Amino acid sequence: MEISSATDAAAISDAAGARKSLAGNFDTFLTLLTTQLRNQDPLDPLDSNEFTQQLVQFTSVEQQIAANENLEKILAAMQVDQTSTALGFIGKQVDADLAANGLAEDGAATWLYTLPSNAERVVLTIADADGKLVYAGEGEKLAGNHDFTWDGNDNAGNRLPPGLYTLSVAARDGSDGVIETEIAVRGVVDGATTTDDGSAAVLVGGQPIPLSAVTRVVEATAADSETESASEESGDLLESLVSLF
Repeated sequence: MEISSATDAAAISDAAGARKSLAGNFDTFLTLLTTQLRNQDPLDPLDSNEFTQQLVQFTSVEQQIAANENLEKILAAMQVDQTSTALGFIGKQVDADLAANGLAEDGAATWLYTLPSNAERVVLTIADADGKLVYAGEGEKLAGNHDFTWDGNDNAGNRLPPGLYTLSVAARDGSDGVIETEIAVRGVVDGATTTDDGSAAVLVGGQPIPLSAVTRVVEATAADSETESASEESGDLLESLVSLF
């Protein structure tokens, strides 16, 4: 089970660095101001308005830095909250608005697709991370939601390696018109992680799914966790089905 921290304790706050830089500049400013005051010409004294404005500018910048520090604290708290939420999803089944799903070692990948109306023909195709077509099969034709579980084998029955695979649904009506379909990933969460931008994500089949893409969370049943077998298809079926479209 892979779980990574939502925050990096070793990371240096941008606002804290800006505050340190401002403090150094302010010390330099006070040193210069003091020197000028000590060595000013009594007959032509320094204009107090000038360094008063500079002091006001320093105060304004300091206030902005303080606001940024508060925002960083809020963002950090939100990231921790998101990670806690992601951890709570472990072991549960989720649906996410994504067409790409992760295939784990000796596992299966499940999608949910929705037909707004009955179809005359439905072809399901799966491509690997390189865009290579690895599987094609017929899909359910009635309007509504349909689960599709792929066992990870190509049409020749060869087991494919773990990785990210994308489902496409091509549906046609009786007039050969295209029927737009919605596709979602369905799977049991096996971990939590954080993405490069610091946002939380759940792991399904070893692949990260952003929390923002998750649309449904339910308790997983034993049936949801079991690997379902798909019937082996011949290599000719892949070509013949795709040729229909």
